[in-house]
Amino acid sequence: MSQSLHNRGFTLIELAVGLTLSMILAFAVGNIYLQTKSTFRTQTAQTRLGEDGRYIMSLFQRMGVQSGYRSWGATNNAVPLATAFTAASPFAAGQTLVESSDELYVRFYGEADGNIIRCDNNSTADTDYPSVKDPNTLNSYKIYLDTSTATIKCAKTDGTNSQIQVSGVVDFNLTYGVDADSVPDGVAETHVAAGSVSNWNNVYVMRMCIVLKSADDNMAPKIKDAAGTLIHPTYLDCSYPNQGKQTATDYRLYRTFVTTVFLRNRYD
Repeated sequence: MSQSLHNRGFTLIELAVGLTLSMILAFAVGNIYLQTKSTFRTQTAQTRLGEDGRYIMSLFQRMGVQSGYRSWGATNNAVPLATAFTAASPFAAGQTLVESSDELYVRFYGEADGNIIRCDNNSTADTDYPSVKDPNTLNSYKIYLDTSTATIKCAKTDGTNSQIQVSGVVDFNLTYGVDADSVPDGVAETHVAAGSVSNWNNVYVMRMCIVLKSADDNMAPKIKDAAGTLIHPTYLDCSYPNQGKQTATDYRLYRTFVTTVFLRNRYD
């Protein structure tokens, strides 16, 4: 009995079909990868914006609440504000929070339990940093927008020990609630810009608005209308009292954060 062996390979048509299927599969996998990567970048940027926004709001809340603080156990607590907080540029006597030249200035005393904090750079390697624990030492700081770097910074009132708090700042605005009664009752009747504050001792509320943007452009989805025209994403700016709508032509992610702080240490 004889046996015939036949060795048979792939035909050109079979090879072409196999290569085509492989290319389709590779394209699909590559497309899924790119979409996943894009989604990850967007979600990461959104998370970063949220964290930065919450941090800068908490900073203004904390520094605003601390303004005018005096420890109950300190000798400066039993005297009038004007005695505990004497005049020192840009503050007049009794003032603990003012805005001057678009910079927010605050001052307060420390607390031995470490609950009072500072926001400038720890250039002296203070082991208590960021706490300020001496109840008899007056601490003064300023928080401001550095337009050259689009960052919010905190420093001592003389500008030393400057430290970046948040970057990517698009818009920033502070307004103040003023007690306008002839006999002050500690309740703000109106919110005004710093230039309209005639007496900072009558300010009981601070409102902060800030707009942050993502570090990279082309992060927002590009959507077209029925006519095929790209629809640019928008965000609210910090105009007061009516915030305006702005267009993000660079397709970065933008987020607006607003917080209001009651200045609770305005007592004599």
